[in-house]
Amino acid sequence: MTPEDRSFLRVGALKILNDDKRCLRIDGGSKGSSSGGKQYYVTCGGSGGELFNVFFDKADAIVQTPLKHPEPFDETSSRRLCEAAIKESASHPSTVNIHSFMGYATKTFGNGNRFVWQTFSAKNSYGLELTYQALCTVTPDGKSEITISEKK
Repeated sequence: MTPEDRSFLRVGALKILNDDKRCLRIDGGSKGSSSGGKQYYVTCGGSGGELFNVFFDKADAIVQTPLKHPEPFDETSSRRLCEAAIKESASHPSTVNIHSFMGYATKTFGNGNRFVWQTFSAKNSYGLELTYQALCTVTPDGKSEITISEKK
């Protein structure tokens, strides 16, 4: 890393410490490939040992707008995305029964990703109803991935 890169990394790290109240300390940082084409990142330490990265470029480090972690995608919208992905993934979508109250949980992470756990049941090709657990990961920009496993 060049001296100029180290300088921008330091400026960005100090700005993040000032702008993002969840970032209690800087545990490291570097120049490299990142989210959204940003050149640099620092790893922040938060409360409870939480670690998260904040990505930035040279312009972000010197502008007046706050530099902080991305906000998670809205919870209600994340849940709808997950339920839609469940139905799209099911062999027999008309048999899907989302367990709305007892089978739902969500957690957000410092990088802005939201995990949605959703239990549901659906019938297989033999007409047998099985219970499944879906884990949906929703990024701050609303992109999602789903992993489904049978619940034992």
